[in-house]
Amino acid sequence: MITLNDFELVQFLELVKCIRQDSANTPKPARSYIPLVRGRVCAYLNQQVDVGNIRDIKVNRAQETDEYFHI
Repeated sequence: MITLNDFELVQFLELVKCIRQDSANTPKPARSYIPLVRGRVCAYLNQQVDVGNIRDIKVNRAQETDEYFHI
């Protein structure tokens, strides 16, 4: 399991908030929401989606860069 530091946790919460506020079913890379987002934050978000802790955000892994969207 990934553990985030305080800075990364703030980025994670901001990223989730931005994804939820965006139009539904519009996949975008995380850097379009937060330009300098850390890779650990994206990995933590992927982990939370995979485990089922976050159910309203999906990850499109078909591209070279993961794209996130809410449903």
